[in-house]
Amino acid sequence: MTKTSKKPQEPIHSFDELRKEERHHILRLYDFLTYSLRKEIKKRPWEFVILFFIALCGTTIFSGILITLITGGINIRYSMPSIGFPNLSLPNIAGAQLSTGSTSEFPYEPIFLLEDIRKGSDDYLLIDIRTLKEYEDGHIKTAVSMPVYGTDLLMEDKSVDKGLIRKAVNSKFANKKMVIVYGHSQNSSIAYEVAGAIGGNAKALGIGWNEWAHFKTFWVPESEWDNVDINEYIQVREGI
Repeated sequence: MTKTSKKPQEPIHSFDELRKEERHHILRLYDFLTYSLRKEIKKRPWEFVILFFIALCGTTIFSGILITLITGGINIRYSMPSIGFPNLSLPNIAGAQLSTGSTSEFPYEPIFLLEDIRKGSDDYLLIDIRTLKEYEDGHIKTAVSMPVYGTDLLMEDKSVDKGLIRKAVNSKFANKKMVIVYGHSQNSSIAYEVAGAIGGNAKALGIGWNEWAHFKTFWVPESEWDNVDINEYIQVREGI
């Protein structure tokens, strides 16, 4: 007894043929759709290429807007490509590192700020978020006051009002290459929240006013202890 081989199903070329099928299998519908798509692509290849790139760009823009709304921003930092074998770092192949949220999670080194002040750099904005009285009593040189504590910028649950923070920065201060935020001490979580609310290149200073003014040895390299007079980098109210 010979076995007869089962004849393979031919691709379906139209919906009318599909309707004639006694059983409308999902795979048969998929077969029809892929066949039709291949047929159309062969007829108009360049139109499908253009359509593909339009869809890709649209999806990318939509995804970017969605991620921005959810996380508060997208930060792209460029660095030299690093391709190594066998450990290949995919996110860095093109030299671009992509991350969501704000770069404020990485604090700004206080020694870098000291150098900025020493050089007279004006491409950064230094914001003191303590109360106005505390600012007037003493603050880091070049800092401007934007009180958060005891104001409507700080909500009842002790989190910052991101909308008001952005509005305050945009309305009061000029755009700068870097925005640096500091509070009372290095443990000031509010400083990080404010920097995150500002977004962009805003960062929290790695220390606060207390460490900057009173604990130089905590953040200044030991080799520079004798060369740094901290009084040159603070401004205090006369008579204090």
